[in-house]
Amino acid sequence: MSKLQDMFGLDHNVLGALARLLFSLTAYLMMAQGQVYGVNNAVVEIYTEEYPPYSYTENGKPAGLATEVVVAVFKEAGLVSNIRFMPWARAYSATLKNKDTFIYSIARTVEREDLFVWVDEIISWDMYVYKHRDKKNINLTKLDDAKKYKIGVVRQDARSQYLLN
Repeated sequence: MSKLQDMFGLDHNVLGALARLLFSLTAYLMMAQGQVYGVNNAVVEIYTEEYPPYSYTENGKPAGLATEVVVAVFKEAGLVSNIRFMPWARAYSATLKNKDTFIYSIARTVEREDLFVWVDEIISWDMYVYKHRDKKNINLTKLDDAKKYKIGVVRQDARSQYLLN
């Protein structure tokens, strides 16, 4: 087990993501058109949502698998950051409106590609549609079959944006 695994309790996949994210973030910060983060103790705002087990608050402090990676990367880069938890639509909107802010855990989609400067992937995931186990009459063979049903999603989430397109 490596020192980082001991320190952060991270598995091999998360450590690889951490290394890629640190490299990408460092390269991004070095190339940022003369903007130097961390100078005069400037605080970098980071937005996210309560999304256990990836990001959540525990005893008033940021926690979660993705949060641990983000905190470690900013600490290693010597940057002062402030993680702000809010509903997803608000976090998404705040990141679009405020220059030099970060957001995680966000899905990278075709629609979002040009809206953000993408640093790296922390965790990969897939999208699924679920039904109540007692609803035996619901059988979907393709996504289009779901149009006749009510589907609950988080506003501005990649899944809602995907279903609307």
